[in-house]
Amino acid sequence: MRYTIRKRPGSKYYMADYTAADGTRRRVSTKKTDAGEASQFVASLMAGEKLAREERLTEARARELIAEIVERTTGEQLQFFTARSWFKDWIAGKELSKAGNTALRYKTIVDSFVTFLGPAADKNLETLRTTDIARFFKSERDKGKGVVTCTLAVKVIKSALRSATKLAGLKQNPAEGFEMPKEKGDSVEREIFTPEEVKRLIAAGGDGDWPGVIRLSYFTGMRLGDCVNLQWKCVDLGRKVIEFVPRKTANRVRAGGKPKKIAAPMHPELEAALARMPGADGSPDGFLFPSLAGKSSAGRSGLSMAFSLIMKNAEVDAGVRREKAGKSGRTGRARTFHSLRHTYVTGLQNAGVSLEHRKLLAGHTEEAMTERYSHIEVETLRASVDRLPGLAGGGK
Repeated sequence: MRYTIRKRPGSKYYMADYTAADGTRRRVSTKKTDAGEASQFVASLMAGEKLAREERLTEARARELIAEIVERTTGEQLQFFTARSWFKDWIAGKELSKAGNTALRYKTIVDSFVTFLGPAADKNLETLRTTDIARFFKSERDKGKGVVTCTLAVKVIKSALRSATKLAGLKQNPAEGFEMPKEKGDSVEREIFTPEEVKRLIAAGGDGDWPGVIRLSYFTGMRLGDCVNLQWKCVDLGRKVIEFVPRKTANRVRAGGKPKKIAAPMHPELEAALARMPGADGSPDGFLFPSLAGKSSAGRSGLSMAFSLIMKNAEVDAGVRREKAGKSGRTGRARTFHSLRHTYVTGLQNAGVSLEHRKLLAGHTEEAMTERYSHIEVETLRASVDRLPGLAGGGK
């Protein structure tokens, strides 16, 4: 194929006349003011047509040709994103801004979506359609996963694609067109433990760190991740207060939010137990429960499964409300470690503690409410915590 380039009178751009792959003569504007750049443009255009005529022009090769043209003529690289490459970059960013467990959960969801897409994952991000999101949701449900779990997965994918519309030039987020099904959520209503059951859990916790973790959550309502990663610098035995930033709040801080520190007054029994621990007068950066710190709650060897075994050994019923369905489904249990948090809040309520104090102590407060009740002193809240049923004689 041959070509010629020339400028029209009064135009600053070169025109190109060339013989196309089908034998016809074509004329196009190169939009180039330099003869060399105009020649490179038309040469690449003709090469692309030749590959297309020979049915050898793949989508990947077309992207490469366009990128080569842009780089040769502007000196800048043109970035194309496939579904696989975009989600990989997005997860890399989340691993820097999210806590470990959250980032891992996002990665698991994204990996499932990319695997579901198959060969389509290596096509341009623009090729994704709303039907892909709908089929992914259905495939997750067909594996036995609950509605809540599958809905969360779609929300994560939607968030990743929303970022792509801002940062990667994606014209439209296909996930926005997917309407969440109006199925009734299948989450399990959490039940609480009785003080007697908590005593049995502590006794069944063995000689390690679990008894202390269980006691800590019962008397403070702290989540599992916050309990096992608590450091001695957060414990003030003199003031009888534990001050910490919940891991959920820490995620918002990484994303530019405001930190929300909780001051948890110690129940007398918790204070006495902590004062007896070997690390009470040790390094402030040390963990209260070093054998459990940093461990994930998920998986067969995770903390949640370990607590389930403690419940079994303590003969405390987990209260199965939904049996596992499918290969990837999960058994829904009414009582898990998180039930200790429910137990804490319910115990405060049964003891007549006001709603405002319960929210403050559990860390459920909105920012506006935190500011409104900022005058409430720790000693006032301590009186509320002291009303909790004790566990005297409940193990170590």
